[in-house]
Amino acid sequence: MNAQASDIFFAVFPGLLCTIHLFWRLFRRFGAKPQLLPPALLCLGMAVWAPARQALEPYSHPQDIVSLLSGIWITLAWFSLAAFLLLDLARLILWPAAKRMQAERPDLLPPRRSVPLALALTACLGLYAWMEAREIRVTRLSVQSDKLPAGVQQLRLLFVSDLHLHGLSDLAGLQPLADLILAQDADLILFGGDMAGGDLRGRPELLAVLAAALPRGGLGVPGDQEARSDFRRGIAPFMENAGIRLLRNDAVLTKGICIAGMDALDPAAAQGGAEPDPIPLLRRLSGENFTILLQHSPYVREESIGLFDLQLSGHSQDRQFLPFQLLTPGGRSNPALSNRRPAGELLTLSGPHGQSLFYASRGAGTLGAPMRFLSPQEIVVLDLLR
Repeated sequence: MNAQASDIFFAVFPGLLCTIHLFWRLFRRFGAKPQLLPPALLCLGMAVWAPARQALEPYSHPQDIVSLLSGIWITLAWFSLAAFLLLDLARLILWPAAKRMQAERPDLLPPRRSVPLALALTACLGLYAWMEAREIRVTRLSVQSDKLPAGVQQLRLLFVSDLHLHGLSDLAGLQPLADLILAQDADLILFGGDMAGGDLRGRPELLAVLAAALPRGGLGVPGDQEARSDFRRGIAPFMENAGIRLLRNDAVLTKGICIAGMDALDPAAAQGGAEPDPIPLLRRLSGENFTILLQHSPYVREESIGLFDLQLSGHSQDRQFLPFQLLTPGGRSNPALSNRRPAGELLTLSGPHGQSLFYASRGAGTLGAPMRFLSPQEIVVLDLLR
């Protein structure tokens, strides 16, 4: 199996498996009725469309209505699998009790009951996930350092990552985020990549809302989603017109602190799936100023620890759904499986050059389906204190 075929298989398989499982349950409950065949074929196609398209065209994948519906369906199919498994577990737990009651057929949840219950639970999970994606939390952190410029006792930073704006983005959903950003009155606003996943040239109203939230501008880096879009013609001008200066393997001294930004679009780093190497850039810095490494991927090179004071990253979005947090390598459950650190935790890392702090944001948007489950969106307010 070549690399592309393998990518397609692993991208398509989870949604396809959940869809097949759901309709197997439905056929088992209602029988092989012809009326179920068209929706089954449609849903199978929806389960394949978005992940296969992204695997085949990883650098040309704008969001469209079909991809959006495909992402929603895959999420609901996953929820249906979880719902059925929960009911099967309940049946297994209750079976000994029913047997002790001397029931002839100790089945408290036969298919005629479990299927409607599972579908209702799926709908409830989907509704909850949609509602959770409408809320944005403010995570507040504080870090003490003697590297702040003389006379400065506090510097407030705001970190935003993974907005995932696209041509179908809802203006009503962006406005509360913009208001929340503006209300923090931050001295410096940083963006951790994945601002957009599609061409935004036709959405000037999104630019107006975002620009109004950035009266002092901001600094940012590209993310992997920008690599899947027309970055130069679509996303880069959008970010720059909103007042965001892009750092692409570059550093800038502002407010008395140093911001070093890594370029996720660097062709040299992208070969073989490698992460950008910040060490050459960090070695050029004096180290006298508080240094923040801004990098989209929550990957930490062990050799770089101690060359920066704090790394801010995004990308993982806390896996957006709880099952992915538990099952994906590098997720919350087992960060030791890779150098990708868990999201939502301020970590102290030790390395050959000393210690560094690390924080990966859960993200302020959604990827694929406009849903989140036990993985709330956030913006991060970081107070640097002397």
